[in-house]
Amino acid sequence: MYEQKWEVQFQELKTYRQKFGHCDIPFTRSNQRYYALAHWCILQRYKKKRTPNYSPERISKLNSIGFCWSIRDKLFEQKIGELKLYIKKYGHCNVNKLENPSLGNWCDRLRLENRANAHQLTMERRKRLNELGFVWQPTIYASKWEQRFLQLKEYKNKHGHCDVPANKQHLILGRWCMTQRQLRKSNPSKYLPARLHKLNKLGFSWDAQDALFERRLQELKLYRQRHGHCNVSISGNKGLAHWCGSLRHAHRIKAKRLTPERISRLDEVGFVWEAEFKESQWEERFNQLRKFKNKYGHCDASNDKNPYYKTLASWCGTQRRAHNSNLFKHHPRRLQMLNELGFLWSEHEIWFDRKFRELEQYYKKHGHFNVKVSENRLLADWCRAIRKEYRNKANKILTSEGIKRLNRLGFAWNLPKSHKVVNI
Repeated sequence: MYEQKWEVQFQELKTYRQKFGHCDIPFTRSNQRYYALAHWCILQRYKKKRTPNYSPERISKLNSIGFCWSIRDKLFEQKIGELKLYIKKYGHCNVNKLENPSLGNWCDRLRLENRANAHQLTMERRKRLNELGFVWQPTIYASKWEQRFLQLKEYKNKHGHCDVPANKQHLILGRWCMTQRQLRKSNPSKYLPARLHKLNKLGFSWDAQDALFERRLQELKLYRQRHGHCNVSISGNKGLAHWCGSLRHAHRIKAKRLTPERISRLDEVGFVWEAEFKESQWEERFNQLRKFKNKYGHCDASNDKNPYYKTLASWCGTQRRAHNSNLFKHHPRRLQMLNELGFLWSEHEIWFDRKFRELEQYYKKHGHFNVKVSENRLLADWCRAIRKEYRNKANKILTSEGIKRLNRLGFAWNLPKSHKVVNI
């Protein structure tokens, strides 16, 4: 009877191995499907260990399907394999727990077993770990510093610099870098020379401003390689654009932080200073306005509901304020370019052009100019106002150019009495 039960469980284990490729069944309550089988596997291991005359036939059968008699041994082999790969990659055994929590915790558990002289850590295992250069008793603070230093080394290998931002992604390492700078600045004589040497050799920047400059300069070089210029737009790279703006401001006020050496390095990259930058920025917006005109047939970007043109509309407003303040006397070429494009300067002109385009669309749709109040009150009121002004020969709304445009459209200045607009 017992033999039959054993065979049934063995066949079930054999099926499990065919399905999953191994015999390591997790013994957890969540694994209800194979919970009894996992318990049976534990029982086989216990019996083999405690029973001297455990059936050789059963051992042979279990060995034939790759049954693991010691989970601890298997875990050790698996983890020591991971540790070898870690050493091959980083050249040391100080596992960064942030990068590999599982392997880091396993190393800590080995050290704990070593201190407790636990029987699980056999002499053979100690020997294999020693051959790898495993550190058994690291000094707490020294190991933490070394751990952060190794993280910094990995960061540099990945990003090419040591300026770690203290953001959400690199908060701990970024703060550690800030701490090193503060410790050395507050008491240089007490900062350990060995640590100073290691950080200097790595290319660590002791001045946060220097670190920021180096990082942003590298970003600017990449931006130039990609776009062919250094006129960084906010939409392209907000952080880099603000940094470039701060440099131009520093250059304008002759700030000490913008040293001749930094100016020279920026010039080598092809950095655009104040006047050149403003001109190129103006040209960029003008080209955007020209594309808008080619697409829609007018320059009234402020009336467009598309958020893409929000910045362009703001720029158009700036040009009108500059025109009202007579600032275009310093830039006659800009004034000529805008006039040739058909840019409208006054609110009156803009409003007339907007209503004219609206009337044009109405005429195309209905074939007449008798705009009903019920259809479009604002357009109907505008039509009534310009007819009244035309009869009275006033010039508040209508200009000679406006009359010409309306005549070309075929606008009816006098409506028959039966077609006059009635407010309803």
